[in-house]
Amino acid sequence: MQALTDIRGPRVSVVQRDRHRCDQGQVNKGRERADGKRAPRRRKRFASHLERIEVVIEPEALAELPRKQKVLIGEDVSERLDVEPAKFHVIVTRRPKYVFKNSA
Repeated sequence: MQALTDIRGPRVSVVQRDRHRCDQGQVNKGRERADGKRAPRRRKRFASHLERIEVVIEPEALAELPRKQKVLIGEDVSERLDVEPAKFHVIVTRRPKYVFKNSA
């Protein structure tokens, strides 16, 4: 009896095909852009029920300029999860940003 062959070539399972492509670096799961860099992803926030401890770090002493006042223009805020035995809380660090403007 003669064996029948598929004209499309040997059958390869999807898992084997993807594993082969992955080994050769050909798989793109939507995480990389055409230029090879990863697409930015949003960070998930920590749960709102966790206690927050705020720490404000003011900039080092700025030289006071005559007839100019400091104006807050924004701040960088970062959160990190801190663990104490049997207690979780989030430390929120704020770094205010100032700019000088003319006083009238």
